[in-house]
Amino acid sequence: MRAYLAASGIEVETLESFLCATTAELGRITADEVRDLALRTVTPRSAALFIACSQLPTLAILDDLRTRLRIPVWSSIAATAWAGERALAAKQTTAAVA
Repeated sequence: MRAYLAASGIEVETLESFLCATTAELGRITADEVRDLALRTVTPRSAALFIACSQLPTLAILDDLRTRLRIPVWSSIAATAWAGERALAAKQTTAAVA
């Protein structure tokens, strides 16, 4: 993950993981556990927080983390939904013009 992000010009300050061996283990992680790990991961120097597993339950905690941390907070699934929404909006705009 660190190398992938670095190749895109994104510096990774800290990287934490639940170190799950299986998707079943990931499925047992709660939103509270994700929030707790996120709060332990961020430092005073952190410019943003990205939660990079689409299987983790993040939807219910993103706004709380943004409020508490006062930095941009994204999860991979939220970013994917946002990108999909933008792509659909662009396609609708293009179709309306044509």
